[in-house]
Amino acid sequence: MSVRELFNGNSGRIKETVKGCTCHREFIGPWDEVFLGAPKINSPHPLYPYMTVKEREFVPEGAPVLTGWGNQTELCRCILDYTFEYQRPKFGDPPRLSWKTESEALMTGQGRVWDDCGEVVEATEFSAATSFTMINFTADLAVVEFPISTILACINKVNDTSWQGCDAGTVLFKDFSEQAEWDPETQAWYYRAQYEFLWRSRPHNEVWRGPIPKRDSTGYILYYQNTDADGDNYTTDATKTGHPVPKGGVAGEWAWTSLTPAIYESADFSQLVTIV
Repeated sequence: MSVRELFNGNSGRIKETVKGCTCHREFIGPWDEVFLGAPKINSPHPLYPYMTVKEREFVPEGAPVLTGWGNQTELCRCILDYTFEYQRPKFGDPPRLSWKTESEALMTGQGRVWDDCGEVVEATEFSAATSFTMINFTADLAVVEFPISTILACINKVNDTSWQGCDAGTVLFKDFSEQAEWDPETQAWYYRAQYEFLWRSRPHNEVWRGPIPKRDSTGYILYYQNTDADGDNYTTDATKTGHPVPKGGVAGEWAWTSLTPAIYESADFSQLVTIV
């Protein structure tokens, strides 16, 4: 009995989706012919060479017999699954970029004034935090050599200058992964690398700060009062009564500002020119 392909409703079936396509084939025949003649992993499909073998399985069929391979069965069924991913890059392809929006919740109310009553917003009153949209984008590409030294120099850092149309400090290099792939056409290994970046409209090192309150010599926060006209921090403005007295100058005003040392270090993202 020679090797023959099974057409049982599954074998030869091709399935296409927006992500790629698959093909399932099954063969049956003597063990030695099937095992030695079966297409190897990454072998192209005879009619659709863009699909390659990603998985193969050998299943015993029939009664047990003694062969040169040892105790086997009369027949062997070979199951082959071919796949092709549209988004899987091959060496020489441009990077595949994908975007996904995210959001972060920031308490940005402290120091502002309620429009309806004129009262200053306290931190505890602004429990419903403001949502700021961010964009998480991924670069998927193939490289001959995995640039680990470049990755380590930039990971968990922000761009020090404008990069890919984004202002300095607004892009965070947050994650990466790699997987070795075999290219049956060039008969060589390459790396499939994926890099994740996070963009926000304001720099990652910029945070919201409410007015800093004034304190006495013992460290207690000073509050406006309207009962003792000769005492400290007296006010006739009812909207200020009971609220902290802000420090003078910039410290007493709310602002978007940065910290020293910075939350994230910066790096020269032009080193990533081979990545994106």
